[in-house]
This record gives sequence, structure tokens and C-alpha cells, in this order.
Amino acid sequence: MAVGSYKLEGLAQVQRKMNQAIKDIAKKNEQSIKDVCLDLLGKSKQLAPLDTGELRASGYTTFEKTQDGFVGEVGFGEIYAAVQHEELEYQHTDGEAKYLEKPFKENASKYALHIAEKSKVGGGS
Repeated sequence: MAVGSYKLEGLAQVQRKMNQAIKDIAKKNEQSIKDVCLDLLGKSKQLAPLDTGELRASGYTTFEKTQDGFVGEVGFGEIYAAVQHEELEYQHTDGEAKYLEKPFKENASKYALHIAEKSKVGGGS
């Protein structure tokens, strides 16, 4: 293939390498999102109010490939989880409100950096 007065050779090989690099980035991105979600879940479970243990036990992560990329979700499945999370007036002997929001806010920069670093070509494995 000629471009101007320059001849490009090995374009198919370059394209294959680029496609592989894109696949590698996607895999690394998926893993880094999983890392972040699992870390957040662990921190959130430690802060969730503890009475019977059912709230903490209901913590979960889910992962899905969508048109926009790879998405991770962290949540708690008990019907009262949102009320326990939002009600600041409740007095807990073990745990606290904002048990999901607090560790996310405290670690958001670290999580973003982890995803960025892991997603680099030739970056973390």
C-alpha cells in the first residue's frame, strides 16, 4: 500500500497487533473493574450495620458486558438495605449508614488509578 511517496509494508501485521492490543486492554479493563468491585464489596460489608448478619451476607457483585463496555455492580439484596444505607438517624452498635457510599468516596481516586494503570498496554498483568 502506498501513501504519498511512502510505501507501507506489513500493514496486515500491524493491524493484527493493534487488534490484539485492544483485546488485551479489554481483558485488563474487565479484571480491573472486577478488582475494584470486589474491594468495594469487602469494605462495604465491614461497614454495613450488623444485627442478624443478613444485610452483610446479602452483599453482591455482578458483571456484564454491554454495548458501552464492561460494567460492574456492587449492592446489597436485603429489602431494607437502602433504608439502612440512607437513614442517618439510626443508632447502630456495629456498622453505620452510607456503608456503600462512604468507602466508594474514600477510594474513588484509588479505584480510577487502578483501572487506568491496569488498562495500559504493557501495564500491570
